[in-house]
Amino acid sequence: MIDDGKQDAVPELILEPEAAEILHMSQRKLRQLRAGKRIGFVKIGRKAMFTPEQLCDFIEKHTEGTIAPRNARSPRERRRS
Repeated sequence: MIDDGKQDAVPELILEPEAAEILHMSQRKLRQLRAGKRIGFVKIGRKAMFTPEQLCDFIEKHTEGTIAPRNARSPRERRRS
């Protein structure tokens, strides 16, 4: 049994099928990313698992651009001015 003080230190682990679903990709693609060391993972025995932080890091690394505020004009609109 885990001490109450240490329980918070143990990260939640997400199995590969669920991680693939979260990332909207096939399990095969996720295994390819893992093999190429393009996504962090935890391996216990033969199972590959992911922490929520590892999935978030992957998403952040692959996010392009920024989200503009609703009242911001697009670059095309700025050029017309």
